[in-house]
Parts: sequence; structure tokens; C-alpha cells
Amino acid sequence: MKTKNRGSARQARTLGLVHLGCPKNQVDSEEMLAVLAQDGWTLVGDPDDADVLVVNTCAFIDAAKEESLSAIRDAVRRKKRGRCQKVLVAGCLAQRYAGRLAEEIPDVDAIVGVGHTQELPEYLRATFRGERPVVSTPPPPEWQEIGARLMTTPPWTTYLRIGEGCDHTCSFCAIPSFRGGWRSRPAEKLLDEVRMLVDLGLKEAVLVGQDTTLYGRETRGEWNLARLVRELGKIEGLRWQRIMYAHPGRVDRSIVELFGEVPNLAAYIDLPFQHGDDRMLKRMRRAGSTAQYLRLVEELRERCPHIAIRSTFLLGFPGETEEEFENCLKFLEAARPDHAGAFVYSHEEGTPAFEMDSDVPRQVAEERRAALMETQRRISRERLRELEGREIEVLVEAQAGPGRMTGRSERDAPEVDGLVELSGSGIRPGEIVRAKVVGTGDHDLKAVAAGCV
Repeated sequence: MKTKNRGSARQARTLGLVHLGCPKNQVDSEEMLAVLAQDGWTLVGDPDDADVLVVNTCAFIDAAKEESLSAIRDAVRRKKRGRCQKVLVAGCLAQRYAGRLAEEIPDVDAIVGVGHTQELPEYLRATFRGERPVVSTPPPPEWQEIGARLMTTPPWTTYLRIGEGCDHTCSFCAIPSFRGGWRSRPAEKLLDEVRMLVDLGLKEAVLVGQDTTLYGRETRGEWNLARLVRELGKIEGLRWQRIMYAHPGRVDRSIVELFGEVPNLAAYIDLPFQHGDDRMLKRMRRAGSTAQYLRLVEELRERCPHIAIRSTFLLGFPGETEEEFENCLKFLEAARPDHAGAFVYSHEEGTPAFEMDSDVPRQVAEERRAALMETQRRISRERLRELEGREIEVLVEAQAGPGRMTGRSERDAPEVDGLVELSGSGIRPGEIVRAKVVGTGDHDLKAVAAGCV
């Protein structure tokens, strides 16, 4: 990469990055770090040691936007009182509200939306020339291959982003408006990256994208998610691959049949149901029905009895009645997901739901969320009890004390699901060991290691 015309940026050599948001955004952060490192910047972990701070933001819901704004203001405070010379804001919030951010936070030196990772070094140099780049052009219609990542996950786990953007028109979601339509990452790039990472110690690839079932749709049948998973299944040394963000209205027989046929496919799938009432699903513009979703759950568990199912629910959507919420709880009891999260609806500009009336009072929505999560806590606890006395595989991740480690089972995705407290000697982070479950809680397991595999 060219590094000429640095101007006064020669005096600023260290850079820190503040990451916010989902695993898909985390891949963006890793690509930003790689591009900036290639440009000659020294990356530091402590923001107080950074000459430049990059804040990679999220803008999915109100809480994420507030968290991003707080991080931006913190970076600006560091600039005013410390060695930090420049603050660059990137990511979804920068894409969605570039003009507003430029006006309301004048001490931010550059605002760069999505799709401009390769140009970040030049935008930084521009700030040292006294310019103030504010960039939020529409995302490119085709896949952009950055070609480098500086991984922030442990070497044994990576988030594998298989595509970008979304073609769905969910009435509550603004992501397509600032991330653009779906475009798949070429399969050869994905497979080559995983092979390279396996050589460096990778054990688990977590497949992410706004909707992973959209993979390959622009190839006119040449590729789809099922074929990609089968090809990843042929990579020797890759022990687990894990499917996240699979729209339950689009999971077909070709995906269900992967379980039990692809040896390294984790017995796990993330199915964001969003609600358990058909009228609500229609207002949310979600494909499928509660009956279809329950049939899918039944088919998956028939195919793979020990499969773990994760889901997400949106509560307090405009017009949600008490009856519709009760139907959602009944659906939860019927589906019995192993893991689930819930968030409260927030009005998102540019979405069909933004204009809807009949708002659910915030306190009522929060109470419904708490009630759903309490129900889910019980279901998770009951599901875990079924594992008592069984042997499972555990990916060891960290030391927890003398003779104790923590890790994750095949049924747990990084960061969002449970952990396994593992007793045993001679085991190290990055190993996958067999272990016997000797205790269960609401979300976590206790196990005794039986040996490495």
C-alpha cells in the first residue's frame, strides 16, 4: 500500500481503535486495523497511548446509538486532555448520521461511513493537512474484498463474514438503508482464508452476515449456504463451523440436512424468530409463520436431537397487545430454544415502522422483555439439565484458577451464550477436550475433562 504524502502525520505514529456492535462490525474493525497497520501505524491497546483514535460505531437500535455516541465523546475528551491528536468516527453511525455528527460534535476530525476501509489511511492524512473528511456515500453494490484482517479474537476462533448487506424489508430494521443490499463474499476467498487460518491454529469458524441464508443468491444457483458449509466441511483441521443469523423463514431442507452430514458443523443454529404471534410477524414483515417456525424446530431436532437453537425476540413493537405478547410466550414454551435474547423496539428513521402509531409504553415493553427473559432462563436451565452426566466437547479458552479452565461447548457461540467451567490438568487454551458434565446452571455448565481430541 502506498504511504507517501503523509504530511504532518509523520509525527503521529500510534493508533487505537474502539469497537462497538456485532460480530459483523467486529470484522470491519479487524479489516480497518489491518489496512492502517499496513500503512505504517503502530496499533496500541490503551487509548491513552494513541495519537489517533478510530471509533467504529453501531447504529442498530437506540441503545447501540447511545453507546456509540458515548464512545465518541470519550474519544474527544481524550483528545482535549491527552496525547490524542485526531478522532475518526467510522461504521454504521457514521454512515447513517454523518451530517448530524459533523454538526453536533465539531471536535471529531473525520467521519467515514461503511465501504471505505481501504481509504481510511488517506482520510487520516487529510485530517493532518487541516481537512475534515465527511464521507457517507452509498455502499458499493458488489462485494469489496479488503484482503487483510488483524484478528481480535483468539487464534482458535474467527468470525467468518460470508456476505454484507441485506435484501429483506423488515419494517423495524434500518440496516439495508445504510449497509445496502446483500452481496456474497466469493467462496474461493472464504475457503482460502479458512485454510490459512487453520494452518495458524484455527479450530472454529463462526459464519456471520445480516442473513446467512442469503449466501450465493447472486450466483444463480452456483453457490448457496448449504454448498458453502459442505465445502468448509472438507477443510482438514477445522473442528467446528457454526451458523449464525439464519432467517427462520428461509431455512430450507438443504440446510436442515447439513446436520449429521457435515462432520464439523456444530450442532447449533441461530434462528432470529423476532416474535411468536402471526399478526406481529406480518406487521414486522417477517417471512414465515409461527407454525412454520415450530415445524422447522421439530425438523432440526429430529435430524439432530442434541442441536442447540439460539433465537432473538423483539418486544414492544407498535401495536403489540397483551394477547400478542402472551402468544409470544406460548411460542417460546413450544419452541424451547436453548438460548435467546430479547430487545425492546425503538423507532428507527427511514423504516416503515417509524410512522406507525399505537406505541407500547416503554415501561410495559421493558416488563415484557423481562418476563420473556425469565421464561427463557427457566427453559435454558431445563435444557441444560438434560446434559447432566453426558460427555461433550469443550473448546478450552482461558485459565480460571488452579486446575480449572473456562471454555465453550459445541452448543455455545462466543460472547452470547454460556460457558463451561472445566476441571482437569494438562489442558491448554485452544485445545478441544472431551469432558463429562457434572453440574448445570441457568446458562453455564460444569464438567471434568476426559482428555484431548
